[in-house]
Amino acid sequence: MATVRITPNEVQVDEIIYTFADAGVADVFESCIATTGDVAHCVKDQVALHKRPADPGKLIEDVEPVPPTDNWDREEAPHQGRT
Repeated sequence: MATVRITPNEVQVDEIIYTFADAGVADVFESCIATTGDVAHCVKDQVALHKRPADPGKLIEDVEPVPPTDNWDREEAPHQGRT
């Protein structure tokens, strides 16, 4: 997976720009992405201070996929969360 270094503390992956506390953390994050290609794993190990869409006209919800929850049931999907 390709990354783009926006600033010393910012790394873009796909459509999201991650901001880190310092360049060292950004370096480790960028290396993790290059090695594993697993953004979810790398974000857990190198916590970003902030993330934003690369396109300022979009919302983070528009560019970041929401993973399904562990208890998601396709048959119950229309009724989940209702009591």
